[in-house]
Amino acid sequence: MKNLKKLIEDKFISVQKHPEVDLFIYNYTQKAQFDHIWTEETITCRGLIMDKEGNIVSRPFKKFFNLEEHKGELPKEPFQIFEKFDGSLGISYWIGDTPYLSTRGSFVSEQAIKGTEILRKYPCSLKMNKNYTYLFEIIYPENRIVIDYKGREDIVLLAVFDTKSGEELDITEVGLDFPITGKVEGIGDLTKLRELEAENKEGFVIRFSSGLRLKIKFAEYVRLHRLITGINARRIWDLMRNDQPFTELLERVPEEFLTWVNTTRKNLQDEFNLIECLALKNWEIIKTLPDRKSKALALMKIPEKQKCVIPIVFNLLDRKSYSEKIWKIIKPAHEVPFKKEI
Repeated sequence: MKNLKKLIEDKFISVQKHPEVDLFIYNYTQKAQFDHIWTEETITCRGLIMDKEGNIVSRPFKKFFNLEEHKGELPKEPFQIFEKFDGSLGISYWIGDTPYLSTRGSFVSEQAIKGTEILRKYPCSLKMNKNYTYLFEIIYPENRIVIDYKGREDIVLLAVFDTKSGEELDITEVGLDFPITGKVEGIGDLTKLRELEAENKEGFVIRFSSGLRLKIKFAEYVRLHRLITGINARRIWDLMRNDQPFTELLERVPEEFLTWVNTTRKNLQDEFNLIECLALKNWEIIKTLPDRKSKALALMKIPEKQKCVIPIVFNLLDRKSYSEKIWKIIKPAHEVPFKKEI
């Protein structure tokens, strides 16, 4: 973690201090996701909790990628497949002898507070081992994103790690009565997972015996999530037009959207640059003509498909801002259809 300080300075990792004790939670940022800054530090800082001396006190999952994003061959080793839940990750930590749950980026988020409340309802929480990090999915109706769990208010045990060594324990053998994540049996070919797409399910997590995790999300879940969160080409266009950040828009959005968002953003910027370049080219041609009439007549001779740049050229002649005119030209006419390949 030698580069941690620099990554924090460059805003690829965020840090939040606990409001009462000297604990700090580290989480990779949207900027790291957009820029694909995946180092050992950013992958590890997915809700990692450390004390003021830099000792790890809670060790969550490392970031795991979509099955399609995995680089190289898949491990030739046994694997297990688990149901993926549509809630918030809860990460255990202790203040004294009392267990709490944080979320990936906050000790005091609504989900962390609710998760801790649910945790305390389980008598077995008193038997949790302080040397272990327990990871839960926090589910309750007000935290619903897409999947409807029919009013269920619960925590589901996803994994348990030895905090010091990072060794993962078998959740069926930790001796606690929490609900545990469901396992999918009888699948030996990972390419068949897409065929199991089911209503009211988010997807699967694949865990290889070496500990590598990959995820697969159902296309219908991702489509519905995108509609619910209001992400479409026109929303991206509006943010770009007003030079606004994308962070808030993507705060509760699956990472599967990032490729689509980046592609849409790039396409819009390319369109803007192309029109700007055409306008500047025509402005260079006509700017020395003697009067406005001759300039207008010259512009009327350009190809029909380029005539949209004429008002922009006149703004250039008049030394006025022209960006708003370009943004109006490239405004998406309708919702861009969802692409399953993202």
